[in-house]
Amino acid sequence: MTILSEVVEKAIYLENRGYFDQAGDCFNYLQQFADELDATVLTRIAQFYLNCDRNIDSLQMAKKAIEKGASLAITGKAYLKAWEKGNLSIEWLEWLQNQPGMENFPEHQLYIAEKLFHGGRHDLGYRLAIQTGEQIEKRVREHLGDFDLFIDSNLLLTELEFLLGNPIQARFHLRKTLYLERERLCRHQEISYWSIVLDEITSWVSREDWHELEERINGEVLMVCQMYRHLLSGKRSKRMMETLHSTPFIDEYLEKKRLTYLALVDRDWTGQLSLTALEEQHARLPDDLLTTLLYTQRLESVDREAAKSVWKREFVKHADHPLAIRAYHALLRSEEGKSRDPILDGCRVTFLGGGEKIGGTSILISIHDRHILLDAGMHLHEESYHPDYQPMFDLGVQYEDLDALLITHAHLDHVGAVPYLLAQRPDLPVYATEATKSLMKVLLTDTVKSSRQQELVNDMYDEEQVKKTLLSVQAVDFAKTFIIPSSGKEWRITYYPAGHILGAASIYMELEGISVLFTGDYSIEDQRTVKGMELPDNLKVDILITESTYGYLPTNASMKRSVQENMFVATVDEMIQSNGSVLIPAFALGRAQEIVLILKEAYKNEDFLPFSLFLDGRVTEVCRIYQDYAELGKFVNPAVIPETFEKPLIFGDGVQAAQDLYSNRKGSSYIFDSFFEDFIAPGKTCVVASSGMLIPQSASSRYAEKMIDSKNCLIAFSGYLDEESAGSHILKKSQSQSLSGGKLQVNGVEKEIRARIEAFRLSAHVSREEIVQLVMELRPSFVFLMHGEHQKRYKPVGTKARGEVIYPSLVELLRQIEGLEVIPAWNGTSYEVQSQGGEHANTQQYA
Repeated sequence: MTILSEVVEKAIYLENRGYFDQAGDCFNYLQQFADELDATVLTRIAQFYLNCDRNIDSLQMAKKAIEKGASLAITGKAYLKAWEKGNLSIEWLEWLQNQPGMENFPEHQLYIAEKLFHGGRHDLGYRLAIQTGEQIEKRVREHLGDFDLFIDSNLLLTELEFLLGNPIQARFHLRKTLYLERERLCRHQEISYWSIVLDEITSWVSREDWHELEERINGEVLMVCQMYRHLLSGKRSKRMMETLHSTPFIDEYLEKKRLTYLALVDRDWTGQLSLTALEEQHARLPDDLLTTLLYTQRLESVDREAAKSVWKREFVKHADHPLAIRAYHALLRSEEGKSRDPILDGCRVTFLGGGEKIGGTSILISIHDRHILLDAGMHLHEESYHPDYQPMFDLGVQYEDLDALLITHAHLDHVGAVPYLLAQRPDLPVYATEATKSLMKVLLTDTVKSSRQQELVNDMYDEEQVKKTLLSVQAVDFAKTFIIPSSGKEWRITYYPAGHILGAASIYMELEGISVLFTGDYSIEDQRTVKGMELPDNLKVDILITESTYGYLPTNASMKRSVQENMFVATVDEMIQSNGSVLIPAFALGRAQEIVLILKEAYKNEDFLPFSLFLDGRVTEVCRIYQDYAELGKFVNPAVIPETFEKPLIFGDGVQAAQDLYSNRKGSSYIFDSFFEDFIAPGKTCVVASSGMLIPQSASSRYAEKMIDSKNCLIAFSGYLDEESAGSHILKKSQSQSLSGGKLQVNGVEKEIRARIEAFRLSAHVSREEIVQLVMELRPSFVFLMHGEHQKRYKPVGTKARGEVIYPSLVELLRQIEGLEVIPAWNGTSYEVQSQGGEHANTQQYA
């Protein structure tokens, strides 16, 4: 037995018998030889020091133990206790979080996430809380256990979302807990508190088992709960009102909200409350739903337009709540001159593609036997790449009957079948913006090449057909109405900026007094490369056809754009700082350009990017088109156009095209493999390459093949992943503990996942809440929802309520709007619009 072993035994013997001073002497001696001790002994020393309040010593010993493979369950817990007792720096937590295997201890991760957030590392803490919450919810679904941890996670996310000014996401996480079956509940006081803060208290105190729950709640939180019970029963207790008037709340937020409650319960007192006082209260609580409701109710009686302006600004924060929908709708409905009784008989909308799923968008608009086609997109993972036009033929409409094809934007799921369509009808008039036409040239040409290389499609068009297609496209300007003749009548067509990507348009059509707006894909919020949707005020819309990509399932599309970008940059920076390499698979059009500008903005104070940023695949040529239009001052967001072009919009300052350095053409002296070994493998590099879904043989899939089995690499997906795509399979496998260690196909080669895999939604699509607001403000008679997954709903676990209560889909929210018919569109279905002077409106559908 060595001397150290003897000292260890003596220290344990003395500690077990309560001779702590003597044991401490032994442990202090051992501390000098920490590098020679095993993980078990180091953990024992760390625990002893923790009990003696020697927190820094405890933390250091626990750290060494973990480095030598100590159990994170035991030693990690001691480490966190020592950190908390010692009130030490955040860096210690960051170190622990980065240790291998921490993902298996979500209780540790929740603690770290909370401390990081409140310690000033908001983005890092928030991202960790979201990732851990998803992991915990998945575990609960699989095993119907760990509900205490599930509640801990939901309440933490509720708090963080609220503090970040995102009440909709906060309510979603709260509702997952609020409706749990009683035997699964815990932390009743905190649930009650957040129900009050987020105005979900009515649902909480209306539970059938409220009297049992009430016993676990106390103090001022219980008082507010009881106040709502009185209000629900139609009672107004004099004692309750006197208490509200005279007794300040201890909690800072509840005290801020006390005036709101007084305005709610004391009608006599409310009558004396000035509009200015309510305005000041709203300024104190800008994200509070109840305060907004009371303030705008009072404001409406004085200045209706001002009340509408408040709701226009605030509605998107509360679009998930029926009270907000009813209040804003009542204001909009009362507008003079907006009421109309359109006669819509003779209108038909037929979805040939792009209905209940993304891909192959093509929509036939028929008004009084005159027909226009909207978009002609391609399918990515179906037998036929083009839309099925048989339903159009079944209606007696042939290609020759079409007055025109109107194109919204250049993504392939909207333009990929245009050459096919023109092959059937070569003289068909086609319209698109100038930027869309320029981008179509790149995307359609590349589609022909990649299809030929991969032998994906037998009847794909060729380069000659692409050239003919481009010659057929007539460029149109935004906000300039043009005429398309139709058998003695005229379509009046106006393109409006849709946001989304360069040149994207929403298309407004009028014929014989009937108006249709097709949004195409759109974004309300400005992006770096393009501004958001721009529609004129008081636009008359009878039939609205809107995308609904993020309308059905909870996603971080509701998250503030700035938060998403910060999380993305922080993740990339972590890998770069560790001398790693980053691959960002991205859609060549739109997403890739946003990513480049996000990264350049993040390091704008540097002379150059602190890493090499390479563009590859179709991304490069599309970036050049964006840069050309920036120099022309057209289509690109003016905010990012450089004052001088000494520093171009995209290229330069460390951003370069990988294709300028290598070539895979036969006879090339410097091929991709050599480029990768020389420039990417050494680290401190980032690649943005198409495709965003890692389609085999694409540029991004070549990089992924080489990077996915390296621990020093990050693959960061940046947008939508089709369920059948290689990118989706990689992401799912990386998130599944049960499948870890296996292999999967990457670019046709079997690989094991060792790289870090992350997914972000740097979305160019409108959110669920923004769609609701747009529909309410346009006030159509009919709204068709397309480009979404109508059949999908959030599935709660262990709750008394259905998914549409916890996370109402776009359909459920829109159906709360009185007088609006909501139609989730299905491919191959034709909808005949019928109306009778505005008194009655419906659709008949034909499959």
